[in-house]
Amino acid sequence: MGSQILFLAQFHNLEDDNPVVNALRQVVKDLHLMGKNRYPIKPATMLSGTMKGIGFRPGMEHDKTAAFENNAALMKTFGLPSWSDSEWTDFLNDSTQAFTSAIVTNNDFTNEPHPDDDVNGFTYGIFTYINPKTGDPITPNISESSSGHALRFPEFNCKIDFGMSPGIIEIAWASNRVIHHTTKPPKSLQTTKFLTHFGSSLQTAKALIYRAQMLAELPLERKLKQQLDAVKETELKIVGC
Repeated sequence: MGSQILFLAQFHNLEDDNPVVNALRQVVKDLHLMGKNRYPIKPATMLSGTMKGIGFRPGMEHDKTAAFENNAALMKTFGLPSWSDSEWTDFLNDSTQAFTSAIVTNNDFTNEPHPDDDVNGFTYGIFTYINPKTGDPITPNISESSSGHALRFPEFNCKIDFGMSPGIIEIAWASNRVIHHTTKPPKSLQTTKFLTHFGSSLQTAKALIYRAQMLAELPLERKLKQQLDAVKETELKIVGC
């Protein structure tokens, strides 16, 4: 079989004042605050805690069709392109493509060992302890009893221990190929008013790619008809308000 890469990890001390740490601080804070306004999701492998989805992961939220209300008016106001516009095809030439959805977790999140089933072979994530109210990364009080809270790879008896590695941790792991899970934090690191653990995973869902491929293969007339139907549906909702 030869050697295999399970993960790549980089640790950042919060006391370091440099552009990378400052940028990661802001990303964590932004994702946490955005997650507060998203509907919780609960996949079959989830055991405890809170998970939120941000981005284009389809069908994850209750009343998801509410996002289309006043859609036509907003598109006109802000100059957003419709699916029939050529602007969307410009993304094919974008060299900065990374992911389509972000999953964020907190409140003592744990899950069962599992592999993922996304388009991306590796998943990138940022992990750190934060202030639950502001989303600012913080360093908790660490002791020998802080061990155990980790991203674990049970097939290899290997883990990245969050409690023993305070700061911000960037991880890219072979999420589709390698079974992994998040373990329970010890009592000293469990969620309080002042502390919770922030986890994230940035992925590209197969369901979204399937829908995008279906859309790309539609004839132009069909795309225009779908856009017109969506506008008419929105107008009917506005009239009925």
